[in-house]
Amino acid sequence: MPYRMRFGADDLLRCRFAISPLWETHQAVYTLLSPERQGYHLPWLRRCREAAAGLDLSPITLLNPVRGYHPDFLCPPPEGPLASFEEELARVRTTGLDVVRRELARSLADTPGAARTSAGRVMLADPGAALRQLTALLEQAWHALRPDRVLLLPDADEDLWNDDYRELLTLV
Repeated sequence: MPYRMRFGADDLLRCRFAISPLWETHQAVYTLLSPERQGYHLPWLRRCREAAAGLDLSPITLLNPVRGYHPDFLCPPPEGPLASFEEELARVRTTGLDVVRRELARSLADTPGAARTSAGRVMLADPGAALRQLTALLEQAWHALRPDRVLLLPDADEDLWNDDYRELLTLV
């Protein structure tokens, strides 16, 4: 059954047409958290098993409800089509603490009991410390896993820079 989707100008402006190392890092972490659902990525999972063993992903796990809200501040839309991981993480680090607190509370509320765990209470009590902890964990994951587009774009160079993609980038 074909689907018809209609987009207005505002919708297009909210679409991401960019390479985002931070997004890839998030996807790598989520792949590690649910390896049983990631058959396509088994070769990558095997390659990074040792590096992943040294990561404490429990803070990210707490903010990763099966269904529900993931904090937007942890992965804002890239500012351009080819931002570096460092540039994207620097933006996350400047997130206002009111935004951090609100989005942490919303995410923790989507996992029953998460806000009442000791880690959840600490995050909510000190959003600045939570922000530092989460960005440090993302940086560790980036260096340990080096996701570099392996999850979403396995044939990136051939597929990504074709004429259609370049045309989409000019629309943004």
